[in-house]
Amino acid sequence: MLNPITMITIKRVNPENKDFQKLVLLLDNYLDESDKTAHCICEPFNRIDTIKYAVVAYLADEAVGCGAIRKYSPDTMEIKRMFVRENQRREGVASMILDELEHWARELNFTRCILETGEKLPEAIKLYQKKGYIRMANYGQYECLGSSICFEKNIEMKLITDRTILIPIDIGIINELSGSVPKQLSGYEYNEEWPEDDLKEAFPVFEELVKKNGKDGFNLWLVIEKESNLIIGSAGYIGRPDNEGYIEIGFGIIPSRRRKGFCCESVKALLKWGLSHDDVNGIIARCDKSNIASRKTILKLGFVYLCEEDDLLVWKLDV
Repeated sequence: MLNPITMITIKRVNPENKDFQKLVLLLDNYLDESDKTAHCICEPFNRIDTIKYAVVAYLADEAVGCGAIRKYSPDTMEIKRMFVRENQRREGVASMILDELEHWARELNFTRCILETGEKLPEAIKLYQKKGYIRMANYGQYECLGSSICFEKNIEMKLITDRTILIPIDIGIINELSGSVPKQLSGYEYNEEWPEDDLKEAFPVFEELVKKNGKDGFNLWLVIEKESNLIIGSAGYIGRPDNEGYIEIGFGIIPSRRRKGFCCESVKALLKWGLSHDDVNGIIARCDKSNIASRKTILKLGFVYLCEEDDLLVWKLDV
């Protein structure tokens, strides 16, 4: 039996999209039935003509859910118009919609999402709590509405381990590092060991990924030593999942920090991040046969040998 969630497609649309508008009408009817008084009060705050970014979830060709984001402040997006048809609820569709909205907000360089829901919508409340949203004081137009419940979530992409912080590159970082003259990244301590030559050669690939996909995390991440605020290496994915749900990872640590556990510590966090995505079925790693240190690290991280291709050893880590 097919799992319906694997057949869901999320499409980015504008508010003029007919499917989005039909779903919003169904949402308004649902809210009217749930709490007519609250819906009447909040209706002026939910107009879609103030929205630029919307998504629609499709099961085959049927529109089954929607959501939107609207700029609230320079660093904050507000989640709006979340809805899933009744016969498609409890199937993970709302979670997929929310993930896509957060992803879109990150691409637009927002670091926080806020939202409002009603006290008579327990399933919505459970969803937001499950997705990492934290109760906050009612904001803006909802400050005096006792039936409103507001949530917030920090969506800044950052991974933290005991000794390191990992941050994904964006176009600003790429621009700072690009060029014929080696540059250091502002905000971090000078490091003459980084970036290494092979990483400099790969910058154009990562630049194209950023331009194509934005700051989605399936790209290069910088590894920063907490104690010194020094960039001590990098790790990352070479694009989004392929048709079989696999992503490829690479990593490297500067010579002075090797054989101290920094590589395993930081890459473990990135592997966990990658495997947490529903559309990722596994991770591929490749290394030169002569690179004994990388082979040991790959084994230590739990990868299983797969095959040899073009003089490279190929390893796989499944979900």
